[in-house]
Amino acid sequence: MQVPAAIAGYPLRVERLCIGNLRVRFLVVSDLERFVDREALLRDTSAAEPPYWAHLWTASRVLARLVAEGGDRRGARVLEVGCGLGLPAIV
Repeated sequence: MQVPAAIAGYPLRVERLCIGNLRVRFLVVSDLERFVDREALLRDTSAAEPPYWAHLWTASRVLARLVAEGGDRRGARVLEVGCGLGLPAIV
């Protein structure tokens, strides 16, 4: 897989996760913390921060694990709101 160097100015790297029996590989922003100005965010709620898709949220890892371990859901309908990278939906 050819990995683009960046998307929307954010440098990328490949992240690999093992969730249950699944092996998931996806792109994440390299060194995301350097794009977050914590002091600006504390001063101004409208301060710029990386987009939600740039975060691999801890909650998404937990939800992805619950989905993977929850049994057969073939044919079930699922709605993921506030997806970020969409890890639970991928799983």
